[in-house]
Amino acid sequence: MATLKAIKTRIKSIESTQQITQAMKLVSAAKLRRIQDKIIHLRQYSNVLNDFLQLVYDEDDVSLSNFFNERSEGKILLVAFSSNRGLCGTFNSNIVREVNNYVNNLTNEERNNLEIITIGKKVFDGIKKKNYPIVAQYDELIDKLDYDNIKELSQEWVKDFLAMKYRKIVFIHNKFKNAAQQYVNTYQFLPLTFKNETKNNNLYILEPERKEFVKILLPKYLYTSVYQIFLDSSVSEHGARMTAMSKATDNANELLKDLKLEYNKARQDAITKELIEIANGVEALKGY
Repeated sequence: MATLKAIKTRIKSIESTQQITQAMKLVSAAKLRRIQDKIIHLRQYSNVLNDFLQLVYDEDDVSLSNFFNERSEGKILLVAFSSNRGLCGTFNSNIVREVNNYVNNLTNEERNNLEIITIGKKVFDGIKKKNYPIVAQYDELIDKLDYDNIKELSQEWVKDFLAMKYRKIVFIHNKFKNAAQQYVNTYQFLPLTFKNETKNNNLYILEPERKEFVKILLPKYLYTSVYQIFLDSSVSEHGARMTAMSKATDNANELLKDLKLEYNKARQDAITKELIEIANGVEALKGY
């Protein structure tokens, strides 16, 4: 059995760790509530943009073909989102696993034309040993979530796609379901893919005309989609960390209960041993 001093030292260490995990849980919960409102409202806005874009989209419009047509030439750009810090369960490891799966499922020709951009230090650390063609890192964007900076980066991606540099741009990120659940999502950013839905355009009067409307709407939709993914990844991180720290705090409580019980037993054994030694000493003195 461990000594009283060793058990007491361990109890203090776990109590200190518990205070840290509890504080991290509260911080993540506060950040989660703040960003959760943003992502809920942004999803609603994005859905409206999507509906309008489907309404005005015309498959025969040559000016839109570059945004929708599949290509067989050009590179594939894979953008992977993670966090800059750990202690958030399987949040980052799931992204690394999905990136590996995606790359492994590519043909040799596609792998030779692959470029990867990492957003978040953890995904970069997880795949750098694989010698993947990582062309850029934007670790700071996932913490600041500044729309202007994200929009500027989105414009570069769209510009490169229209310049035929890329045949496809794909995002791998965590999608937020609720505070306790997040799941990895692979999303094709470009070329755009819409479900074939029959809609009665005669029910709407568009001003300006459809082509002008599309020129205004399409960039907003693209930049909003990227910003939404950044928010999704960030709120998922805080949800995952809050859940992980909550479990760690609960485990610390259980461990403290066991250690305190062990401490009390050890203390009781030590007292009993001292009493026995005193009694034996008294009996020994009676012989003189």
